[in-house]
Amino acid sequence: MSSISKVTYKDAETMFHTCDMGNKGYLDREDYKTAVISLFGLMPTDSEIEEVFVVENEQKGEDGIFLKKEKFISVMIWRSGSALNCYNYERLIFDCLDPLQDGFVKFDDFEKTVQRYFPKTDRRFIQDVFNKIDTDCDGKLSYREFTLFLQQS
Repeated sequence: MSSISKVTYKDAETMFHTCDMGNKGYLDREDYKTAVISLFGLMPTDSEIEEVFVVENEQKGEDGIFLKKEKFISVMIWRSGSALNCYNYERLIFDCLDPLQDGFVKFDDFEKTVQRYFPKTDRRFIQDVFNKIDTDCDGKLSYREFTLFLQQS
């Protein structure tokens, strides 16, 4: 993804609402293309769209796969090169682990992501890591637990 201009959270949020045709609460592929062109002046490539909508996002609606506001904002900030501080990287990684974007990562989602990038990783090892991060033992990871784990690592 090219970096033409810096995009702030507010810029991306405003563009999300501008391009959310019909106020659906999410962007479909066409809305996303319009937003990227408006923010950066360039059409996103098919591989960029595929990465954002399929690889990193498993939300589905009546119009197919879609992108919710927080995910869109994370992607736009990353795309613009503004994600230089640790908070943004942590948030972006957490958002990739949280396909429902409900603020929690379940073991199945965590395992699926680890297996995608490290296919030979033993399931018991993944479970042990998950349990170490899940400090309140509720069976899901919050953003707070995730960032505390990264800070300790």
